[in-house]
This record gives sequence, C-alpha cells and structure tokens, in this order.
Amino acid sequence: MITHKAIKKSGFADVLAAGVVITGGTARLDGLAAVAEEIFNLPVKIGIPKKIGGLTDIILDPIYATGVGLVLYGYEEKNETLIKKVKTKGIFEAIRKRFEDWSAKYF
Repeated sequence: MITHKAIKKSGFADVLAAGVVITGGTARLDGLAAVAEEIFNLPVKIGIPKKIGGLTDIILDPIYATGVGLVLYGYEEKNETLIKKVKTKGIFEAIRKRFEDWSAKYF
C-alpha cells in the first residue's frame, strides 16, 4: 500500500500503463502478483534476471533480479566508457588511465 501511495503522490501513476515488476524475496510469495494487481490496478509481473548464463538454475530467481540487473547495467556502462576512451586515446592509454584512476581511489 505504501508503494501505491508513493506512486500516486509522485504523479507517475498515469504513465505506468505497462505495469509493475516485483523483485526480491517477497516476490516469491504465492499469490502476490494477483494481490498486487488488485492494489495497483495494473498488470504485475514477477521479475527474474535475464541475459545471464552459468548458474542459471540458481540465479533465475526474483531474489537476484535487482542485483543481477545492476551488475549488468554497470558492466554495459563501463564497456561503453572504455570503448569511447579507446576510440580517442588508444587502448593502452585507456587501460593506463583506468588503472591510475583505480589506484588513486583505493591506495
């Protein structure tokens, strides 16, 4: 209920026509999607990680959806940044700069 009130208060309730995605351990509760559809009056989907390989039998669970999504987002953003640096400075200069930035931050 708190989330529904927060969405209404934000003014974005009218633009959520695609629905709501629920992640986390609570998303595993039986019947949660049906109850959430009644509360939000929108389609509800239980989110599971996508674009993931390896231990899929373990990772394909709503508990990991947010974490996996953030890791994939960070990975894609870093690769995009590295590609931009490679185009302008060369790969060795980009790697050297990345190492300098990292060592300055942690040492």
